[in-house]
Amino acid sequence: MAMSLLFVLAFVASVAAQQPCSQELQNAQNSFNDALKISANLNWFTVDQLRNAVEQKFADNGPFGLREVCGAFRTYRVSFSDISRCARVVELLRDANGYATGVTRQQAYDYFSFMSQLDYTCGGGYEIFTNQDSCMTQQFVNQTAALKQCRDTFYQKWSIDPKDTCGYAFDAMVCYQSAFAACGDAAGFFGCEYERVGIQVHFPQCTDNFCIVNHKFE
Repeated sequence: MAMSLLFVLAFVASVAAQQPCSQELQNAQNSFNDALKISANLNWFTVDQLRNAVEQKFADNGPFGLREVCGAFRTYRVSFSDISRCARVVELLRDANGYATGVTRQQAYDYFSFMSQLDYTCGGGYEIFTNQDSCMTQQFVNQTAALKQCRDTFYQKWSIDPKDTCGYAFDAMVCYQSAFAACGDAAGFFGCEYERVGIQVHFPQCTDNFCIVNHKFE
């Protein structure tokens, strides 16, 4: 009985010692922004502006822009005591006391969609990006409006008729692929996958959507 009580007390103490996710998210975002030297005001409330600032960084400092972004993203990830516990939509919607934060569900989904895209860029997509760096960075900068239109069109169609969500998601993936295809087949694949992993955050049911490319990676 005494041993059980000690276990319970230890568990309670461990939970109590954890920072609320709302605070961890804020700390992680602050660390990310500081590392990239972008405005401290950019976060889940201003996802489009955050996206634009980060994607602009891809084009800054030549080939070092991608490394800078990925270094900042690593800083973001290690800022969490347990990223799987806190990097969730619900944790942006509630504060430490369980009250609403004012973040909308759409803002939360958009934010974590973008963070998932950075995770892909700095992971599975890193080699593709570095091999096509000069061209792909310019696509991010010069195609900002077109890429936003890909995303906006998807959500507009989804809001009108959600029954074909995965079809609209595939169209958005193709839209991104087309924007990057000017840099080659591999870059087109990157664009498609970049959008796919972002959409998966909000619509994980679209498991039949995937990206292909007729290209031998070397």
